[in-house]
Order: sequence, then C-alpha cells, then structure tokens
Amino acid sequence: MIDAGRNRFRQTALLVFAVALVVRVLALWAASDAELVKDEIAYAARANALLDGKGYLGSYQSWVKHDGWRIMDLPQYPGAYQPPGYPTFMAAVLAVSGRSLVAVKLVQCLLSALSCVLLVRLGRAWFGERVGAIAGWLWALYPNAIAFSHLLWSETLFVFLLLALLDLLFGSGAAKGGSSFPSLRRCWVAGVVLALAVLTRGTALFLAPVLVLWMLLLEEGESGLPDLRAVAWRKGLLRGCLVLGVALSCIAPWSARNYGVHGGFVLVDTNAPYNLWRGNAPGAMALRGIPQASRYSWPFHGILLHPVGNLNGRELVDAYRRDKAPRQQSGNVADPTDLEVMAYASEVAWQQIRDHPMRALRRAGWKLIDMWNPTSFLVRHLEMGAYGDVAPGLRGALIFAAAASYLLLMFLALFGLMSLRADRRVWLIAASVVYFSAVSALAFGLTRFRMPLMPLFVLMASVEIARSRSRADAA
Repeated sequence: MIDAGRNRFRQTALLVFAVALVVRVLALWAASDAELVKDEIAYAARANALLDGKGYLGSYQSWVKHDGWRIMDLPQYPGAYQPPGYPTFMAAVLAVSGRSLVAVKLVQCLLSALSCVLLVRLGRAWFGERVGAIAGWLWALYPNAIAFSHLLWSETLFVFLLLALLDLLFGSGAAKGGSSFPSLRRCWVAGVVLALAVLTRGTALFLAPVLVLWMLLLEEGESGLPDLRAVAWRKGLLRGCLVLGVALSCIAPWSARNYGVHGGFVLVDTNAPYNLWRGNAPGAMALRGIPQASRYSWPFHGILLHPVGNLNGRELVDAYRRDKAPRQQSGNVADPTDLEVMAYASEVAWQQIRDHPMRALRRAGWKLIDMWNPTSFLVRHLEMGAYGDVAPGLRGALIFAAAASYLLLMFLALFGLMSLRADRRVWLIAASVVYFSAVSALAFGLTRFRMPLMPLFVLMASVEIARSRSRADAA
C-alpha cells in the first residue's frame, strides 16, 4: 500500500509538473516581446552590473548626488537598496546563458512548475492525497501564477523558497521516529533555504518565529487549543534555534558587507524605511484624489495602477534637506548618507502615524484594497501596454480569467479555512495572512505582495473542493 501510494504521488507530481511547465513556456512564448517595466528594469540592470564586476549597486546616493526622478536613469552607487537574492539569481542564469533574459524567464517557469510539485507534497502531507493533487493542478493552471513566471520580479523565486521551507519543516518526511519535529538535518537545510528567502525578500525573517512556534504546537497535536504543559519546549526550541542560527549565519556575510559599505548595520536592504515613508509621509495616497492619475479600466476604475507613484527617492531626499537643513549646520546635511535617509524616513512615517492615527487607519484600508483587489500584475501589464498591442477580445478574456479565477479561488479558500478552523496548520496560514497584510497596511499595497500567500489559499481551496467531491461521491 505504501509503494502504491508513492507511485500515485510520483505519477501525479510528474504529470502536474509537465503540464505546468508546458503551459508556462507557452505563455512565455506568447509574451516573448513583453516590455520590462518598473523594478524589472532595475533587477536586470543590477544583475548585469554584477557580471560586469561592479558589485551590488543601488543606493539613495543616486538621488543625493544627482538630479532626476527615476533611480535607473541616474548614476548608480554601491549599496543595498534592494535585497541581493533575486539579482544574484538572475546574474547566475545570465552568466551561463549569454546574458539572455529569456533564459531567466525559462528558469522561472521551471521554478514555478516545481512549486506545483511542492504543493502536491504539502497538500498530501497535511490533508491527504486528493487535496495534494487538486492543489498542484490549481497552481499549475492559475492564470496569475502562470503570468508571474515570466515577469522579472522576485515573487516566483520567493514562492518556491517559501514552499520548499514549509516542505522541509512540515511536509512529507519531515517527521521521523514518532516525533512531528523535523530532523536536525532538515533543520540545517531549512536554515539555508530561510536565508535564501530572506535575502530575496527581507520580510521573510520576521515570519520565522511563527514557524518555530508552529513546530512546537504541532508536536503537541494538530487541532484545538494546545496543552502548553505537554509541549516539548526544549526539543522544539533547539530545532527552531538551529534553523534561525543557520539562517543568520548565512545572512551575516551580506550584513557585514553592508556595514563596510554604509558604515552602519543593514541586515538585508535599505528599502523597508523607504516603503514605510511612501505609505505614510505627507502626501501619501494623494493620487487617489487626482482624476488624471492612472487607473485600471472598468470595472476596476477606482483602483490606481501606481498607488504611491507620487513619492519616490527624489522626494524623500528633497524632504530630508528641507527638514534637516534649518536645524543642523554640519556639512552632511546636503549630502546625507543612506543610513541618515533611512532614519529620516522611519522618523517621519512613525510621527505621521502617531499624530494622525485615524488618517493612518483610513489609509491602511486603502492599502489593503490595493493588495487584495481582484486585479493582478497580469492585468496591470495589460493596462500599462507592457505586452504590446493585444487584441481587445484576447485582452478582455485574459483580464476576466485573471480576476474570475482569483475571486473563485478566494471564495473556495474561505470555506476551506472555516471548515478547518480548529486545525493548527490553518493557524499558520492565518498568521501568515495577518503578517503580510499588516506589512502592506503599514507601508503600501500592491497585488504582487499577496503572491506568497496564494499557494496557501490554493491549499485551502483544495480542501473545500475535495470535501465537495467526497460529498458528491457519498451521494
């Protein structure tokens, strides 16, 4: 029976992987001439700079030392403006492919297809073979996951790393010897994967303590309120500390490099205070009151394409100079360091939140709408013309498929969450949703910020579909 189950899993996983890869490669072929926009341009430029021997570029000094609005139109300086993980990934692929961006997108198609396999494994380990198969197929055919596989943003890599981390800690084979704890070997590997995820998206680090807590809770049981006296605290904390220790050890060389470049502590990147400032500074969200601001087409015409597009590094540096110059006489006012710009951004953002809590609360609501609305980066690319001249019928069909599939997925996931609300694995999903939503509510929202959560919603939707099929079979 065990061998038969393994054979079924392998057959399902292989078929899901093959279909997912073919669909993504076909989508890449159809969008082969897509224009790079926004951060895609920055990631490609920084990856090529690495190959040119210039090191990791990206610093507020581009705005400090030069006039101009867009950072990529200005001279570049060593820094940590963005996490290094995704540019390094791109540079590695570019190095072996003759600097082909198509090759990067093909590798992303492969990672996205492998994410489907990881979902099959997780679904099977958590909720049974049927749920695993459904989850794999849903992610394989989900239009927004397909589209993201050929966009040069970090989400495809980040989703793969997060799913790999969950599979290592809680997936098939994680529990050995009668314990639900992962083996020490798995914890070592999980620490490396966590480090890669953090170096891709720094926000992943603050989710790690939740994973440690979850390991402890699942050891005591899988559902209901835990008996804290029965939790194997010592054994679980040892493994949790091992995962976090390995991760921090892997991140430490990058942080040391940042100290040498900036003269102060920067764990991963200098971008977080900037994003906090963009969502809370005076003038934040002002574009909502400007009729001429770029918006999606009907029926999403109330949603901005670029919700904080009026605030960028140029505005931040200029605001620093306006605010700091009258109060200080030191020569560094005109040319602040990256650390000074970061400190100023955090100071202004938190002061605005403290002084205007109700306004901050209203803004948080809009930010969450920007994150969770039915559009997506597939729709955004179509609206921006990044796919070129798309026939109106095809454009409408793609927008409908992207929005309708998202709404249906979330509808089914809600029922799955409710049906398993006592399951502690669902508590992790809920905690992850709260965490990533809180980050957007504090900073600003974009639909791509929900992408790391979508595979978890796929699992919940799969639970509901499996339950419905079981009821139908019983009838």
